[in-house]
Amino acid sequence: MSISFEEIQKALGLPAEINEWEFKEAAWALPKSIWETISAYANSGISGCILLGVKHKGKVFEVSGITDIEKVQNEFTSQIDHVFNVPLSSYIHIEPKPYNDKWMLVILTGEPPKSLKPVFIKEKSPIKGGYKRVGGSDLHLVDKDVERFYQERSIQPYEFSPMQSVKINELDPAIIQIYKKLLSLREPDSKILLYDDNRLLQSLKAVVYDENNKRWIPTIAGVLLFGSAEAIAREFPAFKVDIIDIDGTEWVPDYKERFKSYPSYQGSLLTIAAEILERMRKDIAIPFQLEPQTLTRIDETPQMTSLREAIRNALIHQDYQKRNPTQIRRFNDRIEIENPGYSLKPIERIGEPGSELRNPIIARVFSDIGWAEEKGSGIRAMQDAMDKAGLTPPIFESDTGSNLFRVTFRLHHFMTEEDLDWLQEHTEGHNLSDEEKKALILVRHTGSVNNLTYCQINHTDTLTASKSLARLRDKGFLVQSQVKGPGTYYVPAETLPTQTPDLFHPEPIKKTYKEKEESIKNRIAELCRTPHSAKELSLKLGKNRVYLVINYLSKMVKEGKLRRTNPAPKARNQKYFTENNRNHKK
Repeated sequence: MSISFEEIQKALGLPAEINEWEFKEAAWALPKSIWETISAYANSGISGCILLGVKHKGKVFEVSGITDIEKVQNEFTSQIDHVFNVPLSSYIHIEPKPYNDKWMLVILTGEPPKSLKPVFIKEKSPIKGGYKRVGGSDLHLVDKDVERFYQERSIQPYEFSPMQSVKINELDPAIIQIYKKLLSLREPDSKILLYDDNRLLQSLKAVVYDENNKRWIPTIAGVLLFGSAEAIAREFPAFKVDIIDIDGTEWVPDYKERFKSYPSYQGSLLTIAAEILERMRKDIAIPFQLEPQTLTRIDETPQMTSLREAIRNALIHQDYQKRNPTQIRRFNDRIEIENPGYSLKPIERIGEPGSELRNPIIARVFSDIGWAEEKGSGIRAMQDAMDKAGLTPPIFESDTGSNLFRVTFRLHHFMTEEDLDWLQEHTEGHNLSDEEKKALILVRHTGSVNNLTYCQINHTDTLTASKSLARLRDKGFLVQSQVKGPGTYYVPAETLPTQTPDLFHPEPIKKTYKEKEESIKNRIAELCRTPHSAKELSLKLGKNRVYLVINYLSKMVKEGKLRRTNPAPKARNQKYFTENNRNHKK
């Protein structure tokens, strides 16, 4: 492990610390907070870099230096194996580094195995002495974190557990034949195809032998993959997949008026995966089909590639101990797929090669039949497919506290002619990168952006994301939230910056006030084919909300070009829609 002079220079230009970098002063001695940061990196699965001898000055960091570099280095190396509940020196690399005429200490951290976690200061408890790294801050572990670490220390995943209440004859031979058929299409020479059903189930660890009762017993994975619908409903009553349609762009309490749900999908993972995809294909009118006999895909499109990967990903990585359904929520402007089970891989590394499996048996079966990407590349397949279709890249969220994972697909095209016109009008002359322009378009459509989202849509690192977002903030395009640290995000500025004159190109012909007003009204009418609140419109148009209500929305209502969802102008949750929106329910 090593780090270059150029990487250090780039990091020092950051406006704030991020997950992978930590800066601390250490002029005469080792800072006490160093152990909190080491614990945080160890518990969070992040390969971090700590620079000692650096202080915050203004909007950047600068090297302040370490007076006695040998003393500080000795302090660290003599204590690293004694401060924590487990020795960590094997996962740490320390190196003195000159910078101009000063010295700093570079500490690179690696990830210890799950069997050593949680890592905490041994004089304290796991709660008081253990930390996690979130958005550039070291936060105390909470009860759920500690419980999760001790569960993950288990040698045997939950899906390996035998189910004494299920008999082996409750594994459905018809579903086993579906698996064999799909496997034969992918690997016609596979030896597994020669096995009888019992031996096949044994080879997949779908059953285990009970020495006490001298019989084969289905495992949890075996029941979920091959169990009859009755057995699965009995043993996993909460396991189901719900498809919910929402008339609008927000999840609201008035579900009777705004929600439409379909019968829940329950049963074997191998059958419901195909059924859900077929339902999605029919409803969103994308040219995709399943060949009836083989359940394999034909006429694949980028949109269906992304949805297919997301749905199968949800079933493979779901936490089946949690009594919650998987939900596919279809809003007017997006699709959200949410499943129980946070990502075992740190969210910052989503899309990188490699996978951490919660359910290796289920993952293996899906991989055997070509329903799972190799080497954990399913996330990247979703990203690449949406890029190829010119659609907004998917956004991934992992919540360890609630034990949930969510992927969001925006349904509009990314960088449309209208988006390009908007960029031309507002960013010309500001010398923005293509990645920064993509971030502005995303904010224009969704209302906010954070470091992680910037990384996901641009396939870049957190260093670059932090500097670019700070640059957009300093130029006046974005406003940083008041929340600092892990919760930091950016929203569009109410008033966008004026263009910087470009001396090398003639100034475009300016629209008259009447032309601009008419253009904005047309845009509002177009957006309001789907009901929008004033706040939603202000974010998408880059206009002040109050200004928009007074100068446009109220006038368009009087002119009969818009209608309100509630006759009272100042009603809570007020939205606007066009007169010809026949599908809107009051």
